[in-house]
Parts: sequence; C-alpha cells; structure tokens
Amino acid sequence: MDPTDRQPGAQQLQICVICEIPTSEKLTKVSDVGLETLRTSCEIRHRYNLLEFLSSEPAEVLVHGSCRKSFTRSSELKKIKLQLDYPRERRDLRCASGRFSWETMCFLCACPALSNSDIRLVHRLELGEHLMARCAERADDWAVVVSGRLRGCIDLVAEEAIYHKECHSRFVNGLQCISGVTSFGRP
Repeated sequence: MDPTDRQPGAQQLQICVICEIPTSEKLTKVSDVGLETLRTSCEIRHRYNLLEFLSSEPAEVLVHGSCRKSFTRSSELKKIKLQLDYPRERRDLRCASGRFSWETMCFLCACPALSNSDIRLVHRLELGEHLMARCAERADDWAVVVSGRLRGCIDLVAEEAIYHKECHSRFVNGLQCISGVTSFGRP
C-alpha cells in the first residue's frame, strides 16, 4: 500500500518542531514573524538543532499553541538570560560531602576511632541532650559543628555512635578540639 493513500477515518501524525512529539492534535502553522521569534528563542535557549532547522527556511513549521507560548514567553527568556549573564555560585550541601559514619568515627572530632580503650559507645539517649546543652553554652566553632552533627541523628544509641573519651572530656570542660590526637598521658 502506498503511504500517500489514506483510508477513510485514518489520521496522519504530525510533529511539533518544539517538543518533537508526533501527535494527531491540531498544530498551528507559524508565520514569518513567528519564525523570527522562534529563532530568537532558540538562540537564548541554546536549541541549536531547532535553530538550524528554522534557518533552512522550511516550507511549513507546525507547533502546538501551548509549546509556542511557553517556548517564546518573554518572562522565561529574561530569566534564562539573567542566569547566563550572572551565574549563581554553586553551594555544596552538607549531605553532598558524604554520610557521617557514626560507628567508625568519633562524633565529636570526626576522626576515625581506632580500636583502643579510649573509645566509648553511647549507651544513653541523655548524652545527646547533655551535649546539645553544652553546645549552647560553649557557642564556639567546635560547638556549632558538633551541634549540627547531633541534629542529624535522632538516636545516638541506635546509630551505635562512638566517641573518644578525651574528646568528650575536652568538649564538656570547654577546651579546644585536638583533631587526630586520641591518647594523652602515660602509656
């Protein structure tokens, strides 16, 4: 059967040049002024394949009315121009830095906890509440970091959180953190 022969009642699928979806819906033919608007929108939106097609001066350009309106909407095009002219500095989220390992790292200094007698396992929920109160009292950089870490954990016992005995002592007594040093005094 020849593809140009149509059976009665059969619908021919057409393609909207913007969304590129074959459809049996009614498509609108774009005028010369509309073509110029589409070309400008293509440049702003970096749709170079469509721009190349439109520049080849096709006999007929068909689009959905809704596609044309959203593609050429001046407020959207202004937003895109602003984003290109003034790109926002990308900020990393805390969650992007990786998950904190409560079972292998001291939650006070964030250093890996080596197997020795100076490591403690959290056995009581009250420890987290007590440390949050100390964070509020200290109000220094270390307290902010510890407070943020504790807010990310609802149940220290369930997480099997560990800490260095020395870090706990230094934090509670208002002393500064000494990262990486986990043992003091005589061997």
